[in-house]
Amino acid sequence: MNKSKIFFDIEKETKWLNSLAKQGYRLTGKSAFTYSFKPCEKDAYIYQVEKRKPFTSDENLDYINFISNLDINTVAIQWGWFYFEKENDGKEFEIFSDIPSKISHYKNLIFTLLIIGFFSFCIFNNCLNSPIGSQGPYIFNISFPLIANPVLMAAVAFTIIKYFIKIYRLKKKRLINE
Repeated sequence: MNKSKIFFDIEKETKWLNSLAKQGYRLTGKSAFTYSFKPCEKDAYIYQVEKRKPFTSDENLDYINFISNLDINTVAIQWGWFYFEKENDGKEFEIFSDIPSKISHYKNLIFTLLIIGFFSFCIFNNCLNSPIGSQGPYIFNISFPLIANPVLMAAVAFTIIKYFIKIYRLKKKRLINE
């Protein structure tokens, strides 16, 4: 079974994958915005998604080896997004267990979203400045980008704000714990 979906919020994506696992679907791969699943026993697996460096590096390979030693499978890697699967043993599955690593993770996500937002803004700005009909049919040249890009930028901005709030709360929690 294949499902197509777009996420800007990594936590919503993880929650969605875990809800499908509870229904009896195991993630087998990911391509662009399409997720591949196969039937399995209900609630047999749990998932975590992590954003890392997008290129194959020794650091990423070492990390995958480390994760596999913890009985965690790497299901898919796409554009620096790592999809991890673990058999559900009833224990919580967290990639980041300490506050500094969680803060670093959210900062990495914010940086990625800022890049997406910047490119979306550039496309939006280009559409505003291009003469109507100069690059193809009106519907694709002006209408779609003028509607889609502000929606995309709003989703990115909302998610960035959400992550900044999470970082603030984690820093506050870290100060309380010290």
